Amino acid sequence: MFSEALLCFGATSTSVFEPDSYDSNNEISIVSLFDVSHDVHQSNALAADSIGLKETHVYTVTMGYHSNWIQDAQESFHPIEVTEGLWIVPEWITPLV
Repeated sequence: MFSEALLCFGATSTSVFEPDSYDSNNEISIVSLFDVSHDVHQSNALAADSIGLKETHVYTVTMGYHSNWIQDAQESFHPIEVTEGLWIVPEWITPLV
């Protein structure tokens, strides 16, 4: 429920991790991704309030590696010569003449 609330208040993605066996505290972990310019603390407070979460929960904010995944994927593709003079070239690459 809290992970869905985080999505409503700015998270672009959430993942819930539950232990295989519960101990006395029944803790779970929720990993959420936010845009770098987003106020994570405000989103966390609004999400907690929206579901009536009154207990204080522990969370940390860390800055992860930010990449342009589209550009990273495109860089892994290269022109291929199928037969002499016939090339398959990704559309974002200018063919060599």
